[in-house]
Amino acid sequence: MLTASLALAGVLALAAPASAAIDEPVAIWQMNEAAGATAMADSSGHGLDGIIGSHVQTGVALTGGGTGYRFPYLRPNTPPADPEHLVVVPNSTALNPGTGDYAIEFRMRTTHSFGNVIQKGQAGSKGGYWKFEQPKGKIVCLFRGSAGSSTASAGATVRVNDGNWHTVRCDRTASMVTMTIDGVVTSRNRNATGTISNTRPVTIAGKGNCDQVEITCDYFSGDIDYVRIETSRRIRQRQPRASARGCRASGARLSVTAEEAACPGGSSRGSGGSAACCSSGWRRARSSCPTGCG
Repeated sequence: MLTASLALAGVLALAAPASAAIDEPVAIWQMNEAAGATAMADSSGHGLDGIIGSHVQTGVALTGGGTGYRFPYLRPNTPPADPEHLVVVPNSTALNPGTGDYAIEFRMRTTHSFGNVIQKGQAGSKGGYWKFEQPKGKIVCLFRGSAGSSTASAGATVRVNDGNWHTVRCDRTASMVTMTIDGVVTSRNRNATGTISNTRPVTIAGKGNCDQVEITCDYFSGDIDYVRIETSRRIRQRQPRASARGCRASGARLSVTAEEAACPGGSSRGSGGSAACCSSGWRRARSSCPTGCG
């Protein structure tokens, strides 16, 4: 993740986020792990760590500073399937929108015109699903629930596959889905989605249930700097730290960035052990939004 002075430059002066009420972190994946890491740490304090596939490049130096993940070029629909191309966060009820306000935000860069960036569930998932995809370089977010589906997009002219960094965000409320790109609202869809609650994991850079024959995997190729999920409801129970042991085993370490240090109430704490996996509580200026399907 970029430091505050770089990552937030140009963001604070842009349009306000779609919903100022959706600001309670559920998960914050800063993607600062060193090269060769196998665990993606959640610095929100909720223990929603992820498993990094062996084909994902971690510890990548990003233009402008900071580190992130690189997902190498892979045909999105040509066999065989490659589950090691993904980062997978095991299912947790905290990662389901349910009936509440919910937002997903990430910072990405790509030159390709395809791929699912992040999702929880996919077409046919019991309980609904949400996802972000970028057909022809136009990012879209989709929420499908008990009351129907709602899609918000980048609009007719905005493309995110120009090789530049873009911050993408989608906010889902009871009556609307809003997409924001680089701080500017690009689309609103006033369709209700109802309850979204499935038992599928969150997958980054493609589908988890696919074979590239009957079901295409829609792999994303490019760089991702961070991902964060927010809600307007506080998580009242801390989730179990199922993957903390794997984080220590991998030697992954998250350091406190300038962004964290600059934020009110920012803090970090080591998890103990010879290789500490750090977690931080911090808030950051919000900026963008996207959508997807399948």
